[in-house]
Amino acid sequence: HRAEMQQVVKEGRRATDEAAKERFEDGLQQLPPERRRAVHRAIEAKTAGWVTCRPDAEDHTDLTPDEFRDNMAIRYAYEPPKMPTHCDGCEAAYSLDHALNCGVGGLVIRRHNEVVDVLCDLSAKAWGESAVRKEVVIVEPEEEGTGQKGCWPTWWCEGCGSGKRTRRLTFA
Repeated sequence: HRAEMQQVVKEGRRATDEAAKERFEDGLQQLPPERRRAVHRAIEAKTAGWVTCRPDAEDHTDLTPDEFRDNMAIRYAYEPPKMPTHCDGCEAAYSLDHALNCGVGGLVIRRHNEVVDVLCDLSAKAWGESAVRKEVVIVEPEEEGTGQKGCWPTWWCEGCGSGKRTRRLTFA
C-alpha cells in the first residue's frame, strides 16, 4: 500500500509540474522578445541565489524593499521604479546605463565602497581583524597644480597568501 501511495503522489507532482511549466511557457510567449530573453537567461543561469538567500546585515545580504524591487526589475529587463529624471552628479538624462557608469554621480563610488567593505570583512574573518587595514595612504598627494596624485591601496591584508607577507589589494 505504501509503495502504491508514493507512486500516486509522485505522478501527481509530475502532472502538476508539467501543467505549471505549460502555463509558464504560454505566459512567456506573451512577453516582448527582450523580456523573454531576460527570463530565459535568468532561468538557464540559475542566478536566483540572492532571491532565496536569508537576509543578514552582518553578511551584507540584506536588501531594503526598494533595493529588492530594483534588483528584480533589472533582472527581468525592466527599468527600476522611482528612478530620477536627471543625474544628481552631472545633470545628464538618467537611465539605468547612466547610473551604472557615471563617474560623477555617487553610485560608482558607493558601489566600490560597498564591495571594499565586504572584502575587508571577509579578509578579517579569514586572517583576523588586526591583519586588515582599509584605505591606507602609501604616497601622500602632492600639492595642487603639480600634476602628481597620491596613491592609496583600497585595503591591506597582512599575513595572507604565500610567504605570509603584507598584500596591498586594490579593487578598481
